[in-house]
Amino acid sequence: MLKEELVDSLALTDADVDSLALTDALVDSLVLTDALTDALADSLALTDALVDSLALTDALTDALVDSLALTEVLVDSLALTDALVDSLALNDALADSLVLTDALVDSLALTDALVDSLALTDALVDSLALTDADVDSLALTDALVDSLALTEADVDSLALNDALADSLALTDADVDSLALTDALVDSLALTDALVDSLALTDADVDSLALTDALVDSLALTETDADSLALTDADVDSLALTDALVDSLALTDALVDSLTLTDALVDSLALNDALVDSLALTDALVDSLALTDADVDSLALTEVDTDSLVLKEELVDSLALTDALVDSLALTDALVDSLALTDALVDSLALTDALTDSLALNDALVDSLALTDALVDSLALTDAEADSLALTDADVDSLALTDALVDSLVLKEELVDSESDSLTDSLNS
Repeated sequence: MLKEELVDSLALTDADVDSLALTDALVDSLVLTDALTDALADSLALTDALVDSLALTDALTDALVDSLALTEVLVDSLALTDALVDSLALNDALADSLVLTDALVDSLALTDALVDSLALTDALVDSLALTDADVDSLALTDALVDSLALTEADVDSLALNDALADSLALTDADVDSLALTDALVDSLALTDALVDSLALTDADVDSLALTDALVDSLALTETDADSLALTDADVDSLALTDALVDSLALTDALVDSLTLTDALVDSLALNDALVDSLALTDALVDSLALTDADVDSLALTEVDTDSLVLKEELVDSLALTDALVDSLALTDALVDSLALTDALVDSLALTDALTDSLALNDALVDSLALTDALVDSLALTDAEADSLALTDADVDSLALTDALVDSLVLKEELVDSESDSLTDSLNS
């Protein structure tokens, strides 16, 4: 044991040490080198120690440490290369640089620790936990991490490159930039977390959950996500580009911009969500459901959607351009402007809906039904509708121009202005 000692260089070579403890010690260089039987330390503990350089070097079997604990320690550089460490713990420790290269660590825990740079390269870590820790840069490259947990941690940059993480959880964490590139993550959960930028590129994520989380930018590019759930989350920008998402659910979420480009989404559900702009371009969505959601602008361009359901919704602008929709249903919904241009819709139903303007241009609609609906202006131009039925509906203006309608039924309707002068139409 070294206590309140000053040591320029402490080197263990071909040494067998059961316990090495430095207490209130100052060490310029601490080096453990060579074979497994050469440098063996069952317990290496630094308490209130100042170490300029702590290096464990050489083959995986070369440096074996059962427990490496730094408590209220200042370390300029901590490097593990081809090292095997069962437990690495930093408690109230300050480390400028922590580097693990081709290292195997069962448990890496930072508690109330300040680390400028934490880098894992070709490293295997069973459990990486940061609690009340401040880390400027956390980078995992070709690393395998079973569990990565940040609790009340402040991380400027968290990057996973070609990394595999079973569980990535951020709780009450503040992360400026979180980037996953060619990464595989089974579960990514943000709870009461603040993230400026969350980017997934060529990443595979089984479950991505944001709960009471604030994210400025969330971008998925060529990413496969089984489940993406935002609950009580605030997201400025959510963009999916060439992304595959089985389930995308926003519950009590606030999203300024939600953009899907060349994206495949099985289920997109907004519940009590506020979205300024929702744009789908060349996207395939099996089910798109909005419940008690407020959407300023909803635009579908060259989109294929099996079911689009708006229930008790407020939508300022709903535009379908070159879109294919099997079923479009508005129930107790308020839509300022609904425009279909070169769109194919099998069933368009408005029930107890309020729409200022409903315009179909070069659109094909099998069934258009308005029940107890209030529509200021309903215009069909170069449109084809198999069945157009208005039941207990109030329409200020109904205009059909160059339109083909097989069946037009008005039952107990109020129509202020009806234009029945059809040009190049079969019947009205």
